[in-house]
Amino acid sequence: MPLNKILAVETSCDDTSVAILDSNGLVLGMISASQDGFHEPFGGIVPEIAGRAHSEKLLPLIEKLLISTDLSWEDISALAVTSRPGLVGSLLVGLVTVKTLALSLNKPFIGVNHLEGHIWAPFVFDNEKDKNPFIEEFLSLVVSGGHTQLIHVQGIGKYKVLGHSIDDAAGEAFDKFAKIIGLGYPGGLVIDQKAKVGDVKKYSFPRPMLKVDNFDFSFSGLKTAAMNTVSGLSWEQIKQNTPDLCASYQEAIVDVLVTKLKAASDSMPYLPVTITGGVSANSRLRDQVTNWSNMAKVKCYFPKLQFCTDNAAMIGFAGLLRMSRGEHSEQSLGPSPRSLDRDFI
Repeated sequence: MPLNKILAVETSCDDTSVAILDSNGLVLGMISASQDGFHEPFGGIVPEIAGRAHSEKLLPLIEKLLISTDLSWEDISALAVTSRPGLVGSLLVGLVTVKTLALSLNKPFIGVNHLEGHIWAPFVFDNEKDKNPFIEEFLSLVVSGGHTQLIHVQGIGKYKVLGHSIDDAAGEAFDKFAKIIGLGYPGGLVIDQKAKVGDVKKYSFPRPMLKVDNFDFSFSGLKTAAMNTVSGLSWEQIKQNTPDLCASYQEAIVDVLVTKLKAASDSMPYLPVTITGGVSANSRLRDQVTNWSNMAKVKCYFPKLQFCTDNAAMIGFAGLLRMSRGEHSEQSLGPSPRSLDRDFI
């Protein structure tokens, strides 16, 4: 059956998201529900709470999306769902829901690797005006709460991981620091906002692994150095210096990301570059990468802000790319907390 419209579901962590795309990849509608308030008292994601919230929200969101786009199940020819990596309980809710819908409606479905969704997110579009030109080979910096990776994308399903985080991911480092200085969870956005009026040179934080001859990342040492700095300050001093702390800490993370990206790009100077994942919404990272790419004359693409964090549109787009090649998943497909292997994602 030819692809007409695809309905996608993303439940890999704590955001419940559904989207519908047409056969050209245009996002016809997307609705997402955050669980931020559910987890804030605990300072991080509670897997059981996340899974229960998905089970309560997912079907009502799908129904709302169909109504808002004025579509019915007869208009949907296929489904896509995140199957790995992520929280198993959260993945299970989305996967079982989609498998049940696919079986009862006699429609094909495909399980999508969450990171593959992020990789193709810069090419997700909801209007022709803001559409990035589609390319199949590029250097991708994926930066999120759970992953920091440099990947040589050679086509759909053809990925070579050049480097990855050996401990904390960049987004995780942001969240942990925000918790340390009393900014709550999640912390990436509030750190970005506070840093806009802070002094990036007020505090000297390390830039881990910049002199190591590979493309791997490490942010655990930076987090520890920041904790040591904060432990020497009173609570009143922390509050007074929050903008400077945020600016200095953010600058360290951005310096590492941009420096590693530059090095990888220098080794593959013919490739365009994409920056994707939740941290790709960070304004300082966007500014620094854009400045470098303009000077180096390297084509660079970011996702639209609404497609940076976990969202169903990117899952639908990746699923559409795979299904357009004749791929689909079987009812035996199960969720997994892990990606495939280092050479994939």
